[in-house]
Amino acid sequence: MKRMRGLSLVLPLAVLCGCAHTLYFLGPTPELTGKTTVTTTPGHPSGSITLVLDGKTYTGRWVYMRGGSFSLASVIAANGRATATATGLATNISAVGSGTIVMSAPDGSHLQCVFNYSDWSSSGIGVCEDDMGRRYDLQIN
Repeated sequence: MKRMRGLSLVLPLAVLCGCAHTLYFLGPTPELTGKTTVTTTPGHPSGSITLVLDGKTYTGRWVYMRGGSFSLASVIAANGRATATATGLATNISAVGSGTIVMSAPDGSHLQCVFNYSDWSSSGIGVCEDDMGRRYDLQIN
């Protein structure tokens, strides 16, 4: 029983801490490779991002959306003499989600990304494309 209490205290603390993630952008050639760091803020699934890629500085926003569900059920049972009612509530928060990154450079160039992220492994993968049609692999650690 003591082990469960300790676990129940650790999990909320892990969810509440802000974390820094390194994002690697791997293009088709070595000069089209970049790296940046994003720090997340608890309760805010979005933020700003800056990346230097191919000599251009891109700035923009990232957004992460985790899945989940909410259920409410009610049961009524009667046997002729008595009636009983039970109501239940359940929530399900997924440990994985998806997100987007949209950035632009001062010269009007754009870079757009989509990614999947796992809260359990604190890592993700995705793909990006610039306005010239070049594709980049995205790795999040």
